[in-house]
Amino acid sequence: MQKFFAVLAIALGVLLIGVLGWGLIYLPAEMSAAAKAAIDDFKLVLERDAPQLTLTHGAISADPLTASVTVADASLVHASGDTVEAEALEFTVDPFSGEISAVGARALGFEKGDKQLKLAGMEVTGLTPATRRLLAEAAQGGLDAGAFFRRLALTRLRIHGLAVTTPNEGEMTLVEITLRNMQGGIVERLTLDGFNMEVRSGRDPGEFALAHMEFTGLNLGEIVSAVSRLDRLPYFTAPVVQGFAMDGFELRTQDFEFRLAKAYGEASYVSNGKGGHYANRSSFAMEGILVKPGANSRQGQEMLRALGRSDLKARIKAVGTSDHSARTMAMTEFTIDLEDLARFDFAAEIGNVPTEMYVLSVRLEDMQALMTKGLGATINSASMVIRNSGLIQHALDQAARKQGIDAKAMIGAMLAQGREVGRRNNDAVLLRLLDQIAAFLADPKVLKITITPKPPLALGRFRQLASPGNPGALLRALNLTAEANR
Repeated sequence: MQKFFAVLAIALGVLLIGVLGWGLIYLPAEMSAAAKAAIDDFKLVLERDAPQLTLTHGAISADPLTASVTVADASLVHASGDTVEAEALEFTVDPFSGEISAVGARALGFEKGDKQLKLAGMEVTGLTPATRRLLAEAAQGGLDAGAFFRRLALTRLRIHGLAVTTPNEGEMTLVEITLRNMQGGIVERLTLDGFNMEVRSGRDPGEFALAHMEFTGLNLGEIVSAVSRLDRLPYFTAPVVQGFAMDGFELRTQDFEFRLAKAYGEASYVSNGKGGHYANRSSFAMEGILVKPGANSRQGQEMLRALGRSDLKARIKAVGTSDHSARTMAMTEFTIDLEDLARFDFAAEIGNVPTEMYVLSVRLEDMQALMTKGLGATINSASMVIRNSGLIQHALDQAARKQGIDAKAMIGAMLAQGREVGRRNNDAVLLRLLDQIAAFLADPKVLKITITPKPPLALGRFRQLASPGNPGALLRALNLTAEANR
């Protein structure tokens, strides 16, 4: 038995030595050849699409123990002499198939005059033999940009440590941007972290910062195809994004400061029954909004002082739905909340919507015909609720100070004039509306206005009735009602 184990140990030792010998002697050449082939494909793309650019590099070395190939001193040289340099390009190569699975670059730099760009590194993983074939096809001119991105598959693309500097003008830094799982032109998740930019020259010097942003379901293939149609405005034939989120947005200039704690949104898509898609539900929100006038904005400071504030804080939320089978579109929620001032809530539903509206975007050449058809759409319902927390009082006081008049007396005169028109036309709807507005202004708490036309009012008819000479006719057609402080 001991003899058996001794023979087995010797055999395994010989096998291990053979594998290591094969790896150390044979693999480096195979791996380096794979990297060189990828570089040659890239050079072909440059020759066709960017002949003013030339790629040069130093020695190519392979390390089979880490399954990596390093290309030293890589440079991308423009005909003008401008050069982007990298300390090294790194390729990860499958030692058995000889195919490249990942590409990276370390310590990239570019200088032109006093402008300087530095990049700590970038990596691309998830490359396959199909990637090589796709690059070769692009090099031969068989693909446009949109088709290339729709067929490109990646596991991850990461760019980190970006810094762009121009003395006396400004600088920009980026901690990291990462793309994860791209297939069929759609990126599962794209994130950006730590973006900062400072502009020191020009008309509007200032600072911009963004802590974090991410997109889910981002269709890069569709976006590239849309913007590449240079002869027309972009339009989309497939959903572009499913969701996004943003945190820590700040913009500061000499005139104002704007902050946004977070923003987020999402959309779901369904078939429109004609082979396309549309968003049947979408939502959007902005929280922690702060607007503050800068030192140079006296007008902005005066406006806020009139509201009893030194800054403006707010939040916004919107939710919309669509149904192509019912031919309706609705804003189920739209809220503007001004902290300690007022809150506005809107809702509306439109019916008899043209079927051509249930698309992701409208072609410019179809816009005129669609606007004409849109006049047949109907106002089914709408509502607005105003919850006052001081805005009305501040506005009335400001009008009195600025115009030197008694604002309440002026409003009273306007209401009296409106009531005279209502009595002259025997218009009970107008009189009830003015009574509720007067009650709200006398004690500004809550005012609710609703519209429930019966039958629903076509937009074309609304346009005909919306004349200043006969407001009562429009109010009756809309079946408008108002309630104050209930």
